[in-house]
Amino acid sequence: MKIIKKIFHGVVCILTLMIFFVSYPIAFALYGRKKYWLISEVDFDARDNGIHLFKYLSKEHPEINSIYLISKNNINYEYAKQIGKVLEPNGYKHMLIFIAAKAKISTLVHGCSPSYYITKYLSKHHCTGKNIALKHGIFKNLHPNYFKENAHLDLICCGGKPEYEFIDKNFGYEKGIAKYTGLARFDALHNIKTKKEIFIMPTWRRWLDSTHNSEEFEASDYYKNWHCLLNDERFLNLAKENDLEICFYVHPKLNRFVGSFDEIKNVNFLNSKAGSDVQTHLKQAAIMITDFSSVFFDFAYMRKPAIYFQFDEDEFYKSHYKKAYFDYREDGFGEVVKNKDETIEELKDIIQNDLKIKDNYFSRCEQFFPLYDEKNCERIYEAIMEIIK
Repeated sequence: MKIIKKIFHGVVCILTLMIFFVSYPIAFALYGRKKYWLISEVDFDARDNGIHLFKYLSKEHPEINSIYLISKNNINYEYAKQIGKVLEPNGYKHMLIFIAAKAKISTLVHGCSPSYYITKYLSKHHCTGKNIALKHGIFKNLHPNYFKENAHLDLICCGGKPEYEFIDKNFGYEKGIAKYTGLARFDALHNIKTKKEIFIMPTWRRWLDSTHNSEEFEASDYYKNWHCLLNDERFLNLAKENDLEICFYVHPKLNRFVGSFDEIKNVNFLNSKAGSDVQTHLKQAAIMITDFSSVFFDFAYMRKPAIYFQFDEDEFYKSHYKKAYFDYREDGFGEVVKNKDETIEELKDIIQNDLKIKDNYFSRCEQFFPLYDEKNCERIYEAIMEIIK
């Protein structure tokens, strides 16, 4: 069976690449003069840096032929369509515009590609246009798939100054490929209205990928620790006494286990399949509790208090990600806690501080994000214009 699968994939790969190269003259004949900027996000959704840049381009630079990749079945399809031109991914038209596009802009490495095979075998070559990495978030760990030897990107947009310095020195690119522009979605993190919400958003664990049923998931340390915190009477009473709503966002990779949290009361469980928007809760929440999720950078950008509940720190760095330049204790924007008792105590401190970030962490926010304005999309636009001229 393995041999048959290899033969099948080999045949599909050859046919795909043949169609790709044969389509070059067709692509440029039909779309070459349009000079499209093709934009996409993870799973061809519309919730991240891609849609924010698309919105900016459609409003501020209508002369740019920007086109957004999104499936008609996506919950945000109509929203994206109201902003500007959209395109159904993975069809032949997608391939033609991909070939002819002046700029291919994505939150994933080569995320605009219409085929896995094209990405795998042509990612090291500039077939056409420029490849721009908007990125899904701020990098705090090594991401080898973004290294020059693996990606050959033309522009990497960085959200923080230390992140930019780290990528510039360690990813193998010449000076100028990595730029500190700020993330596109940061433009929407100003003039916000905060409400009394505790937003809890842990990341996933690689070792849970092989977990196939709820029984196995509920036996994991990951589930046990979050379950214990969410069921702790002290935690629930502390939130209730201070009129704080508790919202727990289940990571998309763990959506299949949402049912394991059903018996937990007084907590609002959120997930991407139900259409829950992460940025909405980041903007409105007063406090964030996470573990290692890079989404805390968005919270820090808004100068709001966070708690890092890292019950499996050693295992995480051993089996999930390798630590890079960012140290939570030296560089983080909140306290690192190891168990639910410490989490509850730190939550008490934040409440007693009128839900404000402590001064030492505020200073770290300012050092990490010296660019703090609503011009992130503008800087990204200008950086792209520099490389496509």
